[in-house]
Amino acid sequence: RTVSSLLEIESELLRSTLRSVPLALGRDAHVFLSLLDEEAALQDDRGKILLGALGTNLEAEVGAVVGEEALRQVLSPLQQAAAHVAEAESDMDQVLEDVRRALGRRDVQWKSLRTGKTGFMEYLVELPVKTKPPAGWAIISQTKQYARYHPESVAARYPKVLQRREELSLAGQMAWEDLLGVADDRLHVALRQLAAVTASLDALSALATIAELPGYCRPVFSQGAADGAGHTMRVVGARHPTIEHFIQASGSNAAIVPNDICISIEGASPRNCSIVTGPNMGGKSSYVRTVAVIAILAQVGSFVPADSAECVVLDGVFTRMGADDDLAAGMSTFFLEMHHTAEILRLATSRSLVIMDELGRGTATNDGIAIAWATLRYVLQRVRCATLFVTHYPQITELADEPEGRDETSDNRVVNIHMSYLEPGRGFDPSESDEHPATPHVDDVTFLYRAVLGRATTSHGLNVARMAGFPANYLRIAAASAREFQAQASLSTSSWAPSRA
Repeated sequence: RTVSSLLEIESELLRSTLRSVPLALGRDAHVFLSLLDEEAALQDDRGKILLGALGTNLEAEVGAVVGEEALRQVLSPLQQAAAHVAEAESDMDQVLEDVRRALGRRDVQWKSLRTGKTGFMEYLVELPVKTKPPAGWAIISQTKQYARYHPESVAARYPKVLQRREELSLAGQMAWEDLLGVADDRLHVALRQLAAVTASLDALSALATIAELPGYCRPVFSQGAADGAGHTMRVVGARHPTIEHFIQASGSNAAIVPNDICISIEGASPRNCSIVTGPNMGGKSSYVRTVAVIAILAQVGSFVPADSAECVVLDGVFTRMGADDDLAAGMSTFFLEMHHTAEILRLATSRSLVIMDELGRGTATNDGIAIAWATLRYVLQRVRCATLFVTHYPQITELADEPEGRDETSDNRVVNIHMSYLEPGRGFDPSESDEHPATPHVDDVTFLYRAVLGRATTSHGLNVARMAGFPANYLRIAAASAREFQAQASLSTSSWAPSRA
């Protein structure tokens, strides 16, 4: 029946995965599960779990799995410790007989007294309060009617009982760990095989679930241009799956804005590098993340969130995004940024996808521009890989006009794209509404989240400050300062000429 069921499965990958299931492991696992006694497990008494199997068919079944000699070596110390406990408790039974003779009462039984939530005081003799105990008996507790005593012989022998029980508990713990070790030696190959099969089935199940989602397509892989110029990743209607999921889960009527992707991998193909600009919060990071996520999803065999997708095989996806530090290692935020960038430049090849988001922002503007410019030139000249370079530095966008930005046929290897937006002709007057402290000359930007060709003229940082509730008075100061800085920058950039060495 199992073979016929496998033959009905069309996927060879799924059939080969299911054939790898170690069926004999199911029988062995059942044997070990049968060892578990619920009461002993709840008490975390591992010795009791194993002792309960002694002398039963279960002992023989476990021995058949791990080997009779190995099981004997595991259980022998436990059996010896259990025998010592039985011997100590048997001595206490003899003490009880002595107590009965001393009191002249055959109905006397040992009593136990709870001490705290889990503790007990054992081997107590309960007598009416008016009854005088024999000499040497120690009173443990008393009520209005009864008193409880430890006979002198109990006080001498009870510590030995506790010691033997502690030895049994330790022996049970060691026996359990030894049994698991023996089982691991005998079963680890099958267990690893089962774990690998389970992981594969889990991954395939997840990929099948994704494939059924609306708006997902099956990617195809580019075979490269006939002239060997390289491979091109072309995606129509690409969406970031995580952002789309959270929008849908929020119950909002909003919809994610899809974008098209076109970027070449390897060689001197056109559009090998995209410099991404645009306003703050305009979707730059989300756009480049979408490219990376779709490239990785396609390469692991998943459907991707797009209308259509032609992807390429990559040897790595390298990203330098966000801001973090590692103070324990003595790395500041900017040092860590430079360290990650250096690693990318060292490891990336022409078959890689490199994404850098706002490189150089952690230092002075001139230094940041210089580092960003030099890094991108290195990638273009030496690595020659697909690159998405997000920046707020307008000087970097000029690389599309430089020789490094073109190939031998004068086609653009570097293109400028920006996240589109709308801005009105004037800003808001704060006197119009106390609830919206906008400022003159601070435009209310409408984000369109659409990647289009061309470079952005400004980052609209003051707009984000206004959205965040920045005080209106200080926004006015910032807006005035921004105009002054812009005028100064226009004068300085007119003669700006980076080194081409």
